[in-house]
Amino acid sequence: MRDPPPCRADAVARPAGRRGFLYWNGPQLYGAKWRNFKMVLVEQEYLTDPALPRNFPRIVNLMTDPKEREPYNVPHLHTWTPPLDYVPHPTE
Repeated sequence: MRDPPPCRADAVARPAGRRGFLYWNGPQLYGAKWRNFKMVLVEQEYLTDPALPRNFPRIVNLMTDPKEREPYNVPHLHTWTPPLDYVPHPTE
């Protein structure tokens, strides 16, 4: 039986190779995590409840709220998407 490798002091100081990831359940995207933020698109409170898509993504800052009690306050989130009047349409 081999001994485990010795613990290195600088192992904690090195950044992780992955900054974020998407999480899927079957063909449906349930959410994403990027750095300190988590975005939930589909929510299921209990295991027996149906998974319901959210009307608006719930964004949580995991550094300031690790228990995910309050969504992140983004006052201008609605301005990230362009109004439908400005979406270019192909001319016929």
